[in-house]
Amino acid sequence: MEIEIGESTHVVSGSWLVEHLDDPQVAIADCRFSLADPNLGQQQYQKGHIPGAHYFDLNRDLSSPVSQHGGRHPLPDPYQLAEKLAAAGICSEYGSEPTLVVAYDDSYFAYAARFWWLLRHLGHARVAVLDGGVSQWQASGYCLTDTVSISKPGHFVPQLQHTDVVDIAAVRSRQGQPGVVLVDSREGDRYRGEREPIDPIAGHIPGAVNYPWQSVTTSRLD
Repeated sequence: MEIEIGESTHVVSGSWLVEHLDDPQVAIADCRFSLADPNLGQQQYQKGHIPGAHYFDLNRDLSSPVSQHGGRHPLPDPYQLAEKLAAAGICSEYGSEPTLVVAYDDSYFAYAARFWWLLRHLGHARVAVLDGGVSQWQASGYCLTDTVSISKPGHFVPQLQHTDVVDIAAVRSRQGQPGVVLVDSREGDRYRGEREPIDPIAGHIPGAVNYPWQSVTTSRLD
């Protein structure tokens, strides 16, 4: 049976989710993470998470190991991620009962949005983010639990959407072409090269425009 989540298929409210915590066709992904403290998200999950949620770590689950190329968080191996999704009870859209997956974090949706995109990249469009994240969930009076979630294994078959990704050569070949926009989503001072706390070279790719990822939401979620 198709699950109805309202007008938007990309965002669900806390009130909707609390009514579907026991729905076997709904899975929850806790994506909390801190670049400054990579262990913080796992610790937060163990201390308290939305009932039924499984933890997905940015470094271990949502990225591949760093290599010579690919940046600090390369895309994960799709089949390894598919195994993790299946272990969390998630069934892909190519099964008889595809799972609706709800992701949350407490950082402007930064990590939940990555999870959301990755599932769509793997061909699973039935994924949404939790409006307001875990902070709004708690502010609404909904409970957290420290019980580690155990789900009946699902079956996830990745169907990669290859047009979602381009490589360095594709970016170079299209720089400056009409109708092509390259977006740098980091903070403005990093884009301008005024501050660079992480990468070895400050500044941005020539021709890129700046749209900071923190500006996507209306308020900080932690």
